[in-house]
Amino acid sequence: MKSNQTKTFGNWWELRSESQDEQSQTLEVLQGMTLEALNCTAPRGSCLGRNQSGLMCFYKSYNRLFRDMNPLPPIIFLHGLATSGQRTWGVNGWLDLVTEANRSAIIIDIPGHGDAYNNVQNATFEKTISYIFDQFPDTPIDAVGFSLGARILLTIASQNSSRFRKLVVSGVGENLFTRDYERGKRISEAISGQNQLEDPESQYFSQLADAPDVNRETVLQLMSSPMIDLNTDMISKIECPVLVALGDRDFAGPASRLVEALPYGTYLELRGVDHFATPKDFSFIDATLKFLDAEPKW
Repeated sequence: MKSNQTKTFGNWWELRSESQDEQSQTLEVLQGMTLEALNCTAPRGSCLGRNQSGLMCFYKSYNRLFRDMNPLPPIIFLHGLATSGQRTWGVNGWLDLVTEANRSAIIIDIPGHGDAYNNVQNATFEKTISYIFDQFPDTPIDAVGFSLGARILLTIASQNSSRFRKLVVSGVGENLFTRDYERGKRISEAISGQNQLEDPESQYFSQLADAPDVNRETVLQLMSSPMIDLNTDMISKIECPVLVALGDRDFAGPASRLVEALPYGTYLELRGVDHFATPKDFSFIDATLKFLDAEPKW
């Protein structure tokens, strides 16, 4: 390793006590970069110790380090209705797996959800699309979307295909092209919390909306706004590889019209999986990570 190479990553350093084996592993991860503690700008008191060979600095957030080191783009994750990025992707292990693959993740919350809980000003479908797209990096990205998040990503990709390297959409199919107004009404009533509905789907949406990271009024405002309709001509303009994953018990299906319209579409049927179980299905997670070249480096 060349001793005259240095690298500084701003405020993301941490000092840590390591054994010789741990030091060797860290040096391997850092791919030959010598990191000097004199360049460390970590907040006072955040350093955890010294090792025998001196102070070893490395990223406090491996996610940020890998973003600089990995030639593959970050992966954007976009959740579905009445949940959040953390509940959909964090709790189900996606973010840990992506980090283990040396890939960085960008979690975007739809207005009224998660970190965008109070984002009332963008709570229309048209403004939400702009809000999401404005958070894209300038270079092409990979992206994974579920349900409403998948619809939004497909809409963006149909207008800006070159901004995507690869795209994974799940929990969508024929419902992109046809509207079930009765189902939409039941879901709105369930999210409002004003009516006690007996069907399992409505009960599930009501439970989702009970979470403290969901702003019912903002979500309802979003749902009541005009939606940009998708058609096969729009879908045919998406020129990046797309993986379509859909459970065989998902009400959004079938996915045949979507897959056929995609120039570079691949279909994955999730056997025995309904709509709500999709984000935690192991076959879906495994296929997505392989598709995005994001399998963990164990």
